[in-house]
Amino acid sequence: MADSVSDSEQRKQLLQVFGGVETTSAFQQVSTETMFVRLFQLVLQRAPTEFRANWKTSTISIIGSVAEGDRYHVVFRTMSRNQPAAKLTVSVASLKRDKNQWKVLDSTEYSNLLQTIQRAGQ
Repeated sequence: MADSVSDSEQRKQLLQVFGGVETTSAFQQVSTETMFVRLFQLVLQRAPTEFRANWKTSTISIIGSVAEGDRYHVVFRTMSRNQPAAKLTVSVASLKRDKNQWKVLDSTEYSNLLQTIQRAGQ
């Protein structure tokens, strides 16, 4: 019984954090954009201070894209100005169509973010 209570409490916390709602049915109505923003806010809260400062002062420009069947690759440039000298990074984000939605498969930026957070947790 204690496990089901903790599972229930954990579910409520996740619904609140990611959707700002209290029920599963309300969560299903949350837009993809809202989910992404909430997830990104959560990740930024847990990211190291230096990473957050760099991200907040960065600008992103799309350079180009390539369609490949049900996949789409976007090449973009990130310019961070929170360095002694501006830092320029070129990245690729790969997406895949899933019915009427695009889902990110991988991105250099996401991989770098994950590595940064993992290093900070060690």
